[in-house]
Amino acid sequence: MDIHVLQHVAHEGPGIIREWARKNNHKVHMYPVFQENVSWPDFRSDDVLVVMGGPMNVYEEEKYPWLTDEKSDP
Repeated sequence: MDIHVLQHVAHEGPGIIREWARKNNHKVHMYPVFQENVSWPDFRSDDVLVVMGGPMNVYEEEKYPWLTDEKSDP
């Protein structure tokens, strides 16, 4: 199984989810969306999508420009 993780801030990772995935032979794909030039996964083909939290609000596109891409329809 492929597990895709949208990571919004560097200090918040998948933690126990990554450990569980490794123990069960699943692949974890990280997408640090706060970094520039991150390729976005094709959400329609994911087995599992984990969306991590962060300090941002959904309307703060000026402060967090990647929110626009995250909220767009693929």
